[in-house]
Amino acid sequence: MIRYFTGLLVLLSLSISTQAQAQLRPMVYSDATVDADIEEVWADWTTAEGLESFFAPKAIVDGKLGGAYEVWFLPDAPKGQRGAEDGILLGWQKESADGSRMIQFTWKMPPYMPEINESMTVVQLWMIPSSKKKTRLRLFHTGFGDTPEWREAEAYFEKAWPQILSTYAKHLSETD
Repeated sequence: MIRYFTGLLVLLSLSISTQAQAQLRPMVYSDATVDADIEEVWADWTTAEGLESFFAPKAIVDGKLGGAYEVWFLPDAPKGQRGAEDGILLGWQKESADGSRMIQFTWKMPPYMPEINESMTVVQLWMIPSSKKKTRLRLFHTGFGDTPEWREAEAYFEKAWPQILSTYAKHLSETD
């Protein structure tokens, strides 16, 4: 009986340790409020036309779960060098009681990071209406490993995502 409880305690402590480590994985977070209603923001982030209006010259969005979600910064470059290629739409929340929406997709590392370039991470973007004409964006980027290459990628996205959200806010202010 004592051996059973000891084994159970060991398993429980390993489970808690594993869960704690998962919670400590690196994550990039960015937040911005933009001057646009939730419908416009949703369309900009969930369609190729929307993404191409502010993010990159070429986007491929297949609006179904498991469909393509690709953002090509260099569309004329060879495969593997164009940008966030081979991404997929993992999920979305189109309606909620508070009016917020969410899109979740995979994201590839930059081509200049060959050790981890083929690895996919996950981006989750929450769109929360803060008034009829303003939407708060909360972006979470997860799935980074714990090697020097991954730490470099995390540092890259800690700078890139705020810049992208800022560019998006500027785009919206110029289109009004």
